[in-house]
Amino acid sequence: MKAVILGIGIAVLAAAGCRQKAEPAPPGPGASEKPGGDGAGKAGQESFVPESRVYWNQAAGRFYPADAEELGKLVDKYVSDAGPAPAAVAGSDLLGFISPHAGYPYSGPVAGRAYALVSGRSIRTVVVMGLSHKGLGDRSAVLSYDSYRTPLGPVPIDTETVARLLEKGKGVIAADEAPFAQEHSLEVQLPFIQKTLPQARIVPIMVGHPQGAVDSGLVDLLYSELGSRSDVLFVASTDLSHYEPYDQATAKDNVTLDRIAALDWASLAGDAISEGRMCGVFTVGVLMALAGRYAGQAKGHRIEYMNSGDTAGDRSGGVVGYGVVAFTLPEGARSAQGAGAQDAASGPAPAAGGALTAAERVALLGIARKAAEAAVEKESFKPAVGGSASLEKVAAALVNIRIDGRPGGTGGSTEASLPLAEAVARAAQAAVADDDRYPAPPADEAASLECEVVVITNTWVLEDVDQYDPSVQGLVVRAGGLVGYVLPGEAAWSREEALAQGCRRVGLAPSCWKQKKQEVTPSFDAFSGERFADWDEAPGGK
Repeated sequence: MKAVILGIGIAVLAAAGCRQKAEPAPPGPGASEKPGGDGAGKAGQESFVPESRVYWNQAAGRFYPADAEELGKLVDKYVSDAGPAPAAVAGSDLLGFISPHAGYPYSGPVAGRAYALVSGRSIRTVVVMGLSHKGLGDRSAVLSYDSYRTPLGPVPIDTETVARLLEKGKGVIAADEAPFAQEHSLEVQLPFIQKTLPQARIVPIMVGHPQGAVDSGLVDLLYSELGSRSDVLFVASTDLSHYEPYDQATAKDNVTLDRIAALDWASLAGDAISEGRMCGVFTVGVLMALAGRYAGQAKGHRIEYMNSGDTAGDRSGGVVGYGVVAFTLPEGARSAQGAGAQDAASGPAPAAGGALTAAERVALLGIARKAAEAAVEKESFKPAVGGSASLEKVAAALVNIRIDGRPGGTGGSTEASLPLAEAVARAAQAAVADDDRYPAPPADEAASLECEVVVITNTWVLEDVDQYDPSVQGLVVRAGGLVGYVLPGEAAWSREEALAQGCRRVGLAPSCWKQKKQEVTPSFDAFSGERFADWDEAPGGK
C-alpha cells in the first residue's frame, strides 16, 4: 500500500531541510547554522546557578545579537511594531502558532507578529518544537536540562513536564541533546519568549519524522499530557520557501499559509517537501494534528506573511518566506476535553465527539460510494454534508472497497485533519487509486462498488501488544514506508493472528511483532472507532 494512504509518506527531513547558503554575519535568510559565541552579553550573569544543568546557546552572535541589551531592545521593537492581536485571536484561547527561525534582520519582524499575540495571557509552559537541519530520525528528542541560556539569561525548562513526557512516551521521545547542537530553529524563539512571557517555562523538543511522516506518537503524547491545559502554548518553528524569485515565492507561500490556516493537511502533505514549501513541515504537521484533535473547534488565522525581500530589501538572489498562522479554541474547550486526565496508554480523546446516527452512517456510505465511483471514472467529487454537525467535524477515516464481493483496496488516514465527510471521500478515492495491492477497477465496474467506512475516534501508540484487543480495536503497522491496517473486529482472529496479519500487510514475516532484531523495524499503533459497510444489513457501529 502506498505510504500516501497514511500521512505524508515522504523522505527523511535531511532531504527537506532548509537549503544551505553561505552568508556573512548576521546569517542570511536561510543560512546554515554555525556554532555561536558564548552569548554571555552584558546582563544576566547574576542569575546563573552553577550547580544547575544549563544548556548554553548555539546561535547567539550569528542569528541574533549576543549582547543582552541590544538583543532585548531589538525583540521589544519587533513585538511593539506588530501592534495588537486581531480581535478573533484576542478573544479566544490561543493554542499555538507557527513562527520563523532565520536571522533576526530577516525573520524578526514576522516573529514579532507571532509573539505579540501572547500579550496579557497567563501562559505557564511553552512547548517549542524545532527541527534539526542536520536531519533527525524516527524519534523526537527533548532537552532534559534545568534551563536553556540565551544572552538574556537562562530560560527555565519545565522539568516536571519533561520527566512526564519521557516516562509516558517511551519509544516516542528520548532525552537527547545531540539534535540541539549547533541548531538555531528552536533557539531563536527563546528571546521572544523571555521578553513576552517572562513567567513561562519551556519544553524544548526537536521533532522527529518516523517513516518520513508526521510524528503521530508525539501528537498523541502531547495531547494526552497537555491537551487540557489552557496555560500551555505550542510553537512550531518553520520558514517557508527558500531562494525562489520574489513573485514565485510570494504566490507559493500564500498557498501554503492558506492550507495551514484551513487545517488542510491532506493538500499540504502531498507537495510540502517535493515543492519545497517549508523546512519545518513536520513541526507544522504536529501542531496541525494537535489542533485537529479538538473535535472541529480549532480555527486557523493567518496573521502575517513577508519574505526576506520585504524585511531586508534584497530580492536579487531569491528570497526566503516567513509566515505566522495562529490556532485558537473557544474559551473552555481545552478543559472540556479532559485530555490531560486520560491515561496515555488508552490514547487521546476522540477526534469526533459522539456516536454517529444511522442517517449519518448512511450518508457517509453514500459519500464513500460516490467518491470511489468518481475515482474509477477519473472524475472530481466534492461531498455535501447536508447540514450535519458530525460530518463537518474534523476527524479521521478509513474506507475499504469491494467490487462484486472481492477486495478492491483500502485508503485513508488515522490522522484527523479534515471534516469527516471530506476525510471519507478522500479515503475512498485513495482506496481506488493508491492501494497497489489491487489493480484499479475499470470504469464499467464503478456501479459494482461497495464500501466499508471506519470513522476513527481514538488512536494511540501500542507500546505493549498485550493491550491490543483485535475484537474491538484496530491496528496500524508501519514499516519501510508502507502502512498496513487491521480493522476492529475484521475477523475472529486472536491477538497473535491479528498482529501477524498486520505484519504481512507491510511485507514482513508474520512474526515481525515479536522479533526485536530485524532489518526493518515496524511500529504499531492501535485505534478504535465506528465501522459500518454497504454489505451490512443495517449500517451500525461495530
